[in-house]
Amino acid sequence: PKIEYWVGVTYYQKGKYALSQEAFTQLLTDHPTCQYVPKALLGLADAADYNHDWEAAKAALERYLEEYPDAKEAPGAKKQLELLRYQHQ
Repeated sequence: PKIEYWVGVTYYQKGKYALSQEAFTQLLTDHPTCQYVPKALLGLADAADYNHDWEAAKAALERYLEEYPDAKEAPGAKKQLELLRYQHQ
């Protein structure tokens, strides 16, 4: 899962958001309980947002907040989700 996570990050950094979204989605499918799930969900949300796949972005943030409500990134994820819901109803 570590390599799959970094593949997603690398695609994201290169602006290849569709490939990044695919990589994070594959990681979440293949390794649904690994330690990279929280970061992959946030990465998926960002990549999907840039890829204009707002439903996937919202779903990733909703799952993140449901599974990791006390994480330090949760407040930022909540704000991002609220913004997506407002902008793309």
